[in-house]
Amino acid sequence: MGLILALCCSVSLCFAQPPQDNEGGRKSPIEQIKTELGLTDQQATQLEEIMKTARPHKMESCEKPSKEDMEKNRTEMDAKIKAILTPEQFTKFQSMMQKRMKGHHNHQKSE
Repeated sequence: MGLILALCCSVSLCFAQPPQDNEGGRKSPIEQIKTELGLTDQQATQLEEIMKTARPHKMESCEKPSKEDMEKNRTEMDAKIKAILTPEQFTKFQSMMQKRMKGHHNHQKSE
């Protein structure tokens, strides 16, 4: 359940920041995922569209989404992502999101 929230937060940050080039800046989260998973351009575009639509509408109104809504959104998003990735890529993607979620929780605890 926290995975979808962490993913939505990282996706929100991804789209809130202008893309940076590789010369002096870091890669955007989508570019990082594309590189780490070996995504094709088409897969990366599809993944970006899925992530854009994954943010719960309740977050826009500053209400915390219910656990049921978060679980439903996570399940739907996982199914869409799984459909565009190879089994190996999907396994790596899940691992990456879990690591990011752990880092997000550790960052919150230190604030």
